[in-house]
Amino acid sequence: MAATTPVVVIVARALLGVGGAAIMPATISILRVVFTDPRERALAYSVWTAVIGAGMALGPLVGGLVVEAFAWEAAFLLNVPVAAVCIVFTLWLVPESSHPREGRWDWWGVAQSVVGMVSLAAGIKLAGAHDVPLGLALLVLAAAALTLFVRRELRIANPLLQVRMFARRTFSVSAVSIFLGMLALGAVLFLLSQWFQYAQGLRPFAAGVRLLPAPATLIIAPSSHRA
Repeated sequence: MAATTPVVVIVARALLGVGGAAIMPATISILRVVFTDPRERALAYSVWTAVIGAGMALGPLVGGLVVEAFAWEAAFLLNVPVAAVCIVFTLWLVPESSHPREGRWDWWGVAQSVVGMVSLAAGIKLAGAHDVPLGLALLVLAAAALTLFVRRELRIANPLLQVRMFARRTFSVSAVSIFLGMLALGAVLFLLSQWFQYAQGLRPFAAGVRLLPAPATLIIAPSSHRA
């Protein structure tokens, strides 16, 4: 709400992305530690996936209503009451859990991975837009940083990422499948939301209604799997 320039909005969205990137693996780790029974753990993962689908389904609808009733800045305030309620219920219901990590934290690996992933994303964006030379330079930087990251993780005793796990076909195929599926879903939702609003001239809420079938499958699929 206090943003006055696009740069401030981009920085705020980047911080939200950092928070989201921290929450996703943390919740998975909590489920793995708390639910020790395989059947209960599978059910917890299904509920986790269904909640993500519900959030993706309700986000465009509720966000569309808020934008139409107030302004686009108000959409960023939706996370505040939701986060407050989640914090209260977490402190009340979620037991304390921990899984000690051996060795020191690999800060050099963190820096290399961040530089590599940021350069990769920015390079793809710029190379596909108007600044091809800068985009290609960033892609070269991304390749170098990620190569150094992989070599470092293979060499140190307590790596940030167990790169050798990708040598297992089951793990690598599962990881690539999940990555491609989420990448495709995110791209489709983004492009369709833009197409509905700017090409078809629909209001934000109407566009959100038309996006429901895609995230609804994330709710239905885990339910059918449990059945």
